[in-house]
Amino acid sequence: MMQWAEENKLRSRRSGQLYELPEQFRKDFRFVTKCDGKVSMRNEKLTREEMKECNKIYKFYRKVYNKLELHEVR
Repeated sequence: MMQWAEENKLRSRRSGQLYELPEQFRKDFRFVTKCDGKVSMRNEKLTREEMKECNKIYKFYRKVYNKLELHEVR
């Protein structure tokens, strides 16, 4: 997700020198961070709906990793 954010950051309209992340990324990152804390810190299991959402997010952001792997192989 972090690589995707780096490639898709937007120049801030307020200052012109800082960058902002797309709103969808911020929403997804908050959700993934919440799930990570639930699993790693509280030793709880994710619900079926949370797992489905995590898989959907993974499928979207993995495109960046697939591109990186293709460049490394060459």
